[in-house]
Amino acid sequence: MALHIKDKVNISTVKANGEKDTEAYESLVGKIPYPIKICFRPLLRFFREKAEEAEGAQKIYIENALQALENAKGFKCTFDTKEDLHPYQDLIKLLLAGLFPLANKENPIAMVTQPLSHDPFYVSQGLEKILSGTQGITQINKQVSKDLSMRHIWAGCHILNTHYGQNLQHKPRFFAKIQPQADQTARYYMSALNFDFVDVVLLKEKPELSEKQITELLNNIYDTELWAEYLPYDTFGFHGFTVARLTDITEEEAVSYLKQKLLDKDALTNPEKIKSLEKEMRILLEEKDLRLGIAALDYPDKNILQPYKIRFNFLPERQQLVTYDARGSVYDEACSTGKPVMIGDLKDRKDKTDIERELIESNIRSLIVCPLFKDNGRVIGIMEIASARPGAFNSFTLHKLQKVNTLFDSAMERSREEIDNKIEAVIREEYTTLHDSVEWKFIEHAYDLMNRRENDEADNVQAEPIKFANVYPLYGQADIVGSSLIRNQSIQADLLTNLRAAEEVLEFADKRTEFPLTELHLQETREFITNLSTRIQSSDESEIVDFLHQKIHPYFDFLKGENITLARRIELFYKKLDPNFKIIYDKRKSYEQSVLILNKKVGRYLMKVQREAQKIIPHYYEKYATDGVEFEIYAGNSISHNKEFTDMHLRNLRLWQLETLCEVTRIVHRLQEKLLVPLTTAQMIFVYSLPVSIRFLLDEKHFDVDGAYNVRYKILKKRIDKAVIEGTEERVTVAGKIAVIYTTERDRLEYLEYADFLRNKGLIKDKTEELKLAPLQGVDGLRALRLTVETDENAA
Repeated sequence: MALHIKDKVNISTVKANGEKDTEAYESLVGKIPYPIKICFRPLLRFFREKAEEAEGAQKIYIENALQALENAKGFKCTFDTKEDLHPYQDLIKLLLAGLFPLANKENPIAMVTQPLSHDPFYVSQGLEKILSGTQGITQINKQVSKDLSMRHIWAGCHILNTHYGQNLQHKPRFFAKIQPQADQTARYYMSALNFDFVDVVLLKEKPELSEKQITELLNNIYDTELWAEYLPYDTFGFHGFTVARLTDITEEEAVSYLKQKLLDKDALTNPEKIKSLEKEMRILLEEKDLRLGIAALDYPDKNILQPYKIRFNFLPERQQLVTYDARGSVYDEACSTGKPVMIGDLKDRKDKTDIERELIESNIRSLIVCPLFKDNGRVIGIMEIASARPGAFNSFTLHKLQKVNTLFDSAMERSREEIDNKIEAVIREEYTTLHDSVEWKFIEHAYDLMNRRENDEADNVQAEPIKFANVYPLYGQADIVGSSLIRNQSIQADLLTNLRAAEEVLEFADKRTEFPLTELHLQETREFITNLSTRIQSSDESEIVDFLHQKIHPYFDFLKGENITLARRIELFYKKLDPNFKIIYDKRKSYEQSVLILNKKVGRYLMKVQREAQKIIPHYYEKYATDGVEFEIYAGNSISHNKEFTDMHLRNLRLWQLETLCEVTRIVHRLQEKLLVPLTTAQMIFVYSLPVSIRFLLDEKHFDVDGAYNVRYKILKKRIDKAVIEGTEERVTVAGKIAVIYTTERDRLEYLEYADFLRNKGLIKDKTEELKLAPLQGVDGLRALRLTVETDENAA
């Protein structure tokens, strides 16, 4: 242990010459609000209490410490500054030694500081070793800085516990990144503070606080002025010392940091973020000269269709890392085996390929190559870890890498999907997306058009419309129940929260300024709150947002220049706002994210099973994502091309569609716990027995029914979404159920047969409901079967 009277080793901010930078320190962590003194009476009280029950070495230590204290001349137990401790270094070392276990092999990483301070006067050998040769903390995050500056909370909780009968469990923990030596990697530490040896002393009569006032304090922990008003700085003092123990959490924090950074959309496409990931990998793997490489590739496909903007590998001049002429290379080995490959020294590797020789020329000696996988097990990229130092890595390195490999897998897949989505968006905008089942028709027409243009001198030869005649439509949907209501409630809740936050600031300003506009805007805000609390209209959102942006925010900017206290309150208001929309956007954002997750989960499932359905008979498939998912199938001889389409194929597709929607219902049910806003879907199938003709619409770039004769199907499909049961107001579509809407008795019997089959499989339960639907505009005689899906995962 070492007694630190001077700032020789200090984890606070220091100047270049090693002296404490008081101004910078106070700007970082704030001034200590209450009078403090270093005092050993709480420790002596602790020793005397323990002396009665202590045994063996512990008893001897306590007796020796108390005896040494009695023999110390001039020792008054209480000191104004840590410099006053200098004459009693040996005694203080003896008194404090009992706080730390001597059996700890590495020595505890700990320090003893003045109350409410991070300024140590006693530092353990373990901490002194870490900090030797460094200027102190090299980095703390914004939250740590904020917590350090809130020492009125530490003090306030201690006062409330000591003098107001509270039992607040406020135990600050701080996280710091420390660079021990210039030639070592940084490390992360967590500091847990212990206030057991701090007494709160009364300097004058304490103010009386009601339960309401205490509650007000606890509900406004960032309001320093309120805390200072209720717990005055000149009334309470803090005597004693704080014990801080630091725990090395480098590995956990590095993994957490990597996880956070790899969630960014451009985590693997932005060069600066690759550099940031590289720095954190150096900390995790404890190799200061570590280099990180990332590249997208497709294996076993040798030629990647596009580089995905992810080419940060060690050999960027090579177009392909896994090539025929480099079989047996470290990259080929990693991809073919699906396992990380570690080379202690590339110069010692036998049967070197050109790739290994090029790596050595690039000053790489130690190397790890990890294949990155898609969720289906296909290799979609590689991660390289390298060092110029031979033997830099070992099996422990591979063990640590296991904790982040899957994070890089997910980031690679997500980055590639992001690029794919952007490319698909360009194709949809500039060209069109062709479903595999109809691509042959477009090729056929394009070839015909090319021949006619070559053989016809006319310049106006136009492409013939692409049509498919006599195809059977199969329409299905999983619609989010009450989506409009939930969306409006989310918007309403966010707007009310925003208005109430603005109201609080205006009320605060009204008490501290004499501006008439404050009262006017307060009145307007309250009128909005009153009206919005009962209902929300379509115009409310734009009207309130305009009011906030055009009136309230400019007025707040004006008020900030009038009063420092008011400026702080306004800054707290602005911090609550979404940085993009400049309004509170919490509830609606949660709703939209939940809709996105649901649509994506259902969409991925439909895409997966649709590939299997193509094996029944080639057919056209199209999916739309709205508030839920709609999908449509067209099947018939004109699409199946060289394969004859029969009634058996139609029946297979119908049963497949019904079974698929059963599973969609179960997926949505299982997804509830993962959604920020619980959402349910109502499933519906529209059975149309007559074939229709479809035509590709060039402007809209998708297929739709063709001709007046087929328009009836389109009208029915649009109107049945709002259908209700005859004689009631109940919608035919209900959460957790599938409504099969049909027009003929033949369809009814067919789907009753399917229902019995699915009930025996455990996919649906209860008796099938048979319903008659109320007439719709221009549509009458529709009926429906309603099936209740078994959502118990173990039922099937």
